[in-house]
Amino acid sequence: RLILDICNNAIRDLMQSKIPGGELELTKRIASGKADLASSRLSREQELLLFPPNNGQVQYQSLDFTLLYALVRNIFHEEIEPNSRKNKKWGKKPTEVETGLVVAIENIRACRNAFFAHLSSTKVDKKTFDELWTTIEGAVGEIDKHIDRSVTNKCYNIEMDKLKTDQIDPQLEQISKDKIEKEKKLLKMEGIVVCFCFVLFCFFCLFVLFFQRISLIF
Repeated sequence: RLILDICNNAIRDLMQSKIPGGELELTKRIASGKADLASSRLSREQELLLFPPNNGQVQYQSLDFTLLYALVRNIFHEEIEPNSRKNKKWGKKPTEVETGLVVAIENIRACRNAFFAHLSSTKVDKKTFDELWTTIEGAVGEIDKHIDRSVTNKCYNIEMDKLKTDQIDPQLEQISKDKIEKEKKLLKMEGIVVCFCFVLFCFFCLFVLFFQRISLIF
């Protein structure tokens, strides 16, 4: 729930704080930056959410972490942290001494990937739980500092404190399980895309080497 609910809500609120103009402006910016999302390899379902038909608007609440991350990294990187793309801060696990919004978002991404990639049930051992919680708590706390209170009156530090000791009823546990399965499928799809791109790259390299040798022979 910390990863799927609080982290996603915090990043949504951060985006709304950094991008004035509401969902209309969000929709315009995404449309104008469509080419920048090419590397994200969006599914048909994801494309419909980011580029709604019939002049529809993008809805913040429809964006999961995968789409939120794709947007802040590829389109809104300057709003999140100036020069962050130029300085190659995106797409890597931060060191313990690094700070800032990009670091916070990348730490959440790393925890999400590590957690869902190896999760076989909704249970987790205490050591792993404490490590994940500490990292994510620090990341969300950093994001919370940059959220405009006109966007939300939530204090995410308080939200996390409540969640840590909250009870999970059977219905909520089933919802959590369903969300976990969805995240695991998304990660699997992302992995397949990466492998496919790697294979294509290898074939391209072999193709180039083959023609180089042919040209040397003739």
